[in-house]
Amino acid sequence: MRLKHFIETSKKTLFPTAPELDSAVNDIYQYPLQASAKDTLNRQIRSGISDDELAKLVMRLRDENMLCYVQEAVELQEPQIICSLGIFEG
Repeated sequence: MRLKHFIETSKKTLFPTAPELDSAVNDIYQYPLQASAKDTLNRQIRSGISDDELAKLVMRLRDENMLCYVQEAVELQEPQIICSLGIFEG
């Protein structure tokens, strides 16, 4: 929520946020956080990190592929019959 608020307020300023921050926030909502990222972010938030520094930290974690478990979309395949068992009276 802090990052979304930071993005919204910075849009009204002379220096809006980078599009990478929008992508990072979208990743946070779409994918689960990695355990190390969750620990790092919780620790920094408890210590009173500023919104600007929090945004930089999130973007750095995303750049290093340490923010979320991002899974590529898997193409849906048609079901295949692996084995068929026919039972009939003889």
